[in-house]
Amino acid sequence: MSLEPESGAVKIFTTSHGLLNNQFNYNSGFQDKDGNMYIGSVKGMIRFNPDQFLPDTSAAPVYITGMEVRNLEMGPDEKRNIHYSKKIMLPYDKANFSIAFAALSFTAPDMISYAYRMEGLDNDWIWLKSNRTVYFTDLKPGRYTFWVTTTDANGKRRPNAAMLEIEITPPFWATSWAYLLYALALVSAGYYAIARYHRQQTMKQKRRMEALQLKKEKELYQAKVDFLTNVAHEINTPLTLIKGPLEEIMDHPGALEENRHHLAIMERNTNRLVQLTNQLLDFRQTESSGFRLDFELVDLRRVLQDTYDNFRLPAQQRKLQFHVDLPDEAVNAWADEESVNKIFSNLFSNAIKYGQTIVVAKLEAADGQVRLTVANDGPLIPEDMRERIFAPSSG
Repeated sequence: MSLEPESGAVKIFTTSHGLLNNQFNYNSGFQDKDGNMYIGSVKGMIRFNPDQFLPDTSAAPVYITGMEVRNLEMGPDEKRNIHYSKKIMLPYDKANFSIAFAALSFTAPDMISYAYRMEGLDNDWIWLKSNRTVYFTDLKPGRYTFWVTTTDANGKRRPNAAMLEIEITPPFWATSWAYLLYALALVSAGYYAIARYHRQQTMKQKRRMEALQLKKEKELYQAKVDFLTNVAHEINTPLTLIKGPLEEIMDHPGALEENRHHLAIMERNTNRLVQLTNQLLDFRQTESSGFRLDFELVDLRRVLQDTYDNFRLPAQQRKLQFHVDLPDEAVNAWADEESVNKIFSNLFSNAIKYGQTIVVAKLEAADGQVRLTVANDGPLIPEDMRERIFAPSSG
């Protein structure tokens, strides 16, 4: 062992440096004035001068000497690839291997240190003190590059590295062709799923359209039935209004002037019957989504007066007091006259039908709104039936 007093560095010499033995006798050391050291060992005396030891600055070439795969030596072809082409290919199931290497140095070979790095696996260099074999287990498929070099006394890497390219081939189910087949299968499955979904949506749409068509046909049929029911209900009112004056004329055939008023009522209701009959014959309006309202400027006072004149005789026949309170001036509104006539007629018809002794009506117009109030002394309409007062009935 030598000590540098200035730097405090310690260097140990062994048989690797040329000594006879690593065991020395107690109190057997001597140094002369020239710096020679004399040390007695179990195998004899050793003389050396530490100043005469020159640092080893040579960079001995490093070679990869062998490779074992699964603890089995490689064949001649594989060794040839390692030594000359510096490339080797291993299947994925043989990714457990060891690499042996050595530096061609005959000066203290046991004192040589090594450093290695596996590119693709290690980011930093790994230093070895004396071991000249490294082991790798279960490397993933891919390309790797193994580097190994020697280090100097200060642990610095020397530029004498050896290299070996290693390729671990993937299993057949992880190759590029396999991934291509997977992609094709995935695309095919996606195309099939999309096509099937499209067919299902098309069938659903078709069934939905058929259901809508059937619903439309049912609604059209129901609209026609409702149309016929409404018209038949409306026809019943003018027929009733014609029947009353006709009975009066039959009872007094000679009094023409007295019956003129009854004849006027019969004429108005006959005209209404003609209009209702025309509606009954025109079924096309139900196929174009029901009835069409023809709005025009209508004098509601006149319409209500005509309706009142039509229902005075039925009220007299039922011995009812029938009064209508009308404004002094015309009440004009944009409306469908036929629909207004139907509303007024239904209100009066029901009021007279269910009245006991009196029926009164009042037409009011204020603030751009028109209100018609019809009242009688008959039984009240049940609470749950009031929303259906204008619904068609069989009676």
